[in-house]
Amino acid sequence: MEGDEWTRRPMAAEPSTVLRFSSDDLSEVGVLARQLLDRSAAGWMNLRPDVEEDVDRAVAISPLSKLFSGRGPVVPMATIVASDGSGRRGHVHSVGLEHRGGPKALQVLGEAGVERPDGLQRRQDHAKWGLVLEFGDALPTETLVRFVIDAAVALTPIVLPDVWLASTYDSV
Repeated sequence: MEGDEWTRRPMAAEPSTVLRFSSDDLSEVGVLARQLLDRSAAGWMNLRPDVEEDVDRAVAISPLSKLFSGRGPVVPMATIVASDGSGRRGHVHSVGLEHRGGPKALQVLGEAGVERPDGLQRRQDHAKWGLVLEFGDALPTETLVRFVIDAAVALTPIVLPDVWLASTYDSV
């Protein structure tokens, strides 16, 4: 409608950077994540295993099960969201992990020996919508990425490859 004061904050449709990396060497993705977090503008990074796009469809899950299931996608995806510092709490960043691991992901991770690094605070732990944690600038980004990958592996019913993709996006 004309004259409306409501505006939408546009988001990037294409990634500004795509990095293919091995889960055995997190140095490059750690630098990329640190660059994202150190900027004064908001943005995000998606981390996902380098698997075929239709793996989710290849795993035998009926449409009815998907509708009523309390679980997330078969192929996990993590999103690191950088704060622009404009909120009342300053630079509090977040990381979310969509997974198929079911409820109480943090408890499952602890039982699997995946330790949550100091500085990661639980925001949400939902079976279908995923795990969301918050953190400040002091958390080393390689530690963050290592946790995300280890958590994804522990919460996923399929074998994940050692090769992952990191895609960064800028708010425009």
